[in-house]
Amino acid sequence: PRARRLDAIALDLTDLEPDTATASLLAYLAGFRQSALGAFAEAGALYERALAASKVAFGPESVETSTVLHNHAYMYEFSTEIAKARELYQQALAMREKVLGENDPRVATTLNNLARVIRDMGELDTAKPMFERVLAIREKAPELGPEAYPTLVTRHDLAFLHQLQKNLDTAGILYEQTLAICERVHGPEHHLMPYLLTSYGFLLSTLKRNEEAERALRRALAIDEKIYGDEHPRASSSRTALAKH
Repeated sequence: PRARRLDAIALDLTDLEPDTATASLLAYLAGFRQSALGAFAEAGALYERALAASKVAFGPESVETSTVLHNHAYMYEFSTEIAKARELYQQALAMREKVLGENDPRVATTLNNLARVIRDMGELDTAKPMFERVLAIREKAPELGPEAYPTLVTRHDLAFLHQLQKNLDTAGILYEQTLAICERVHGPEHHLMPYLLTSYGFLLSTLKRNEEAERALRRALAIDEKIYGDEHPRASSSRTALAKH
């Protein structure tokens, strides 16, 4: 494909000295291989090169270097190598806190992802205060606030953690708050709504509120089908969730 040919041409340019342009290009190519091509081994090798170049071009402790670490960690998380993801997120977090300060939204982004990985490793008590810290940062950040999309995602993640800990009343309150804000601010058919409705539907099912659960799951499916079409994986996932209920 044409994208692959252009990618190969761009890759030739990365043999130049590791200046800021080369470091940025390597990071871009790594992300392209990860997201567009799904070539994780190639992406990983490029992230390693991008990290080395970034340390030279931008400094060993810089925003740019922390971003390479963060994105490499995300690649490992996406490919389910969560132990490697955890290590790189921790490195990125320490660097971002030092360079940007503890309350920067970019610190919250890395911390949120790290908390998610730790939650998925089963360390719920460790992940909980991390999600709470992320929520506090995002709610107070002038460029975000309590109604912003990233803040809603974190509130959902915290609700899901409470659900895993069997704190069902707390989880329910958080889901309901998040759904209400999302619908009011972003619209009843925003792409986050099915995600929230599915999680809330499973909570309602656990609470034996079966009719409410089915309504939530059917609504999630209807929104996904309208946004993405009947055959899209998101719609298929919502259909599976409804069937499981």
